[in-house]
Amino acid sequence: MGKKLVLIVGGLAVLAVGGQILTKSRYSAVMESQFDALKSAYQLQGIELSREISEENFVGAKDIVTITLTQDYLAQYGLTDSSSLSVQIDNDCRFFPFYVMCDSDLSSPSDDLPSLGEFSPVMDYSVNILFDSISGNLSLDEAVIEENDGTLTVHPLTLSYDTDLAFDEVNASLNWQGTTLKGSSSGTDITLGTVDATAESSRVFGNVYASEATFTIANIDISSATYGSSVKINNARFTTEFEEETSETFELEYRVAIDDVNAEAQQMMISDFVLDISLDNISRKTMAYLNAEDTEDSTEQVTQMLAEFGKSKHSIDIEAFDFKLSDVPVNSAGSLMLSPYDESDLQSGVFSDKLAGAIDISIGKAVTQAFPASKPVIQQYLDQGLLSEDDDRYKVNVSLDNGNILANGVPVYQM
Repeated sequence: MGKKLVLIVGGLAVLAVGGQILTKSRYSAVMESQFDALKSAYQLQGIELSREISEENFVGAKDIVTITLTQDYLAQYGLTDSSSLSVQIDNDCRFFPFYVMCDSDLSSPSDDLPSLGEFSPVMDYSVNILFDSISGNLSLDEAVIEENDGTLTVHPLTLSYDTDLAFDEVNASLNWQGTTLKGSSSGTDITLGTVDATAESSRVFGNVYASEATFTIANIDISSATYGSSVKINNARFTTEFEEETSETFELEYRVAIDDVNAEAQQMMISDFVLDISLDNISRKTMAYLNAEDTEDSTEQVTQMLAEFGKSKHSIDIEAFDFKLSDVPVNSAGSLMLSPYDESDLQSGVFSDKLAGAIDISIGKAVTQAFPASKPVIQQYLDQGLLSEDDDRYKVNVSLDNGNILANGVPVYQM
């Protein structure tokens, strides 16, 4: 019995040591390969990543990752006078047989973001070698930032994610309790309500992922005491889907839905807003150019992508563009076809000649009661044949053909 126990304990010890060695080796390989891939992908956007390993042994590892938003990146958002901004992530990982647990500290290495410490960021992630998975979390506490132009209150945020070791399947979710800005010199108060987001991505090839993402904002309130105006947006939802149509092509669909937008000063409300639009026949080669890692010249990369995109015919489908304007329904749907084009078409300014199709639009007849000034204009359009009518709607078919815009077959504009 004693010998059996010794053998069992010995076997477990060998398994534990072997698991520890495998864990360290696998962790190091995964972190190195994935970091290199991310570094190449983000470099083209003007985001620089660096990683310094400060300690690595049989029981654990420590490294420092620095993320820098360069001046080129910030200039895309109009921040041309801003210097580069950096954030540093200090990772402290412990190795166990087939499992890794890590804690991370978030800081601003050169005090670029002095307010970062106000959020008390907490980060952690774990790696499971046996189950081929990585999962992590980020949370930020509420912070109150007193600036020269008001008091900014940023409410708590939590972000979680999980993926496999190869990053072939990536899922993420975010919950942010929003933010408020009060006491600005302009007299404008802003409230951003709860924000929820989810994303699911699956690698198709290279850095190209089929994905579905949703983004929901509970409410946005903007009020100005100076101008006596107020705008309120309730329950805005954004959905993006990028999926394979065939083995060689992709389709992109974008959908926006908003319960209502109320501009009190204009006494106008937009409600039940829905925009659903899609673009098809995007080739694998187009996406390969768009996500290329080995291109130093981003301008050349965009040129190659547009040239490849122009080799195919594309359908732009407007499934819905609907809303109510002061309870008057407006509905639109249709489809446009983009014919193949080349660089000379883009440079000559005749790109509009490549578009053709039609959109059906209808407006409730109650528009003349809601907006009395529209009545003579609508009557004029009816007399000209630009509008038609049925029991409760005014209708128009807007078509685009060889640069000509027609309303119910009547030419109205030459592009």
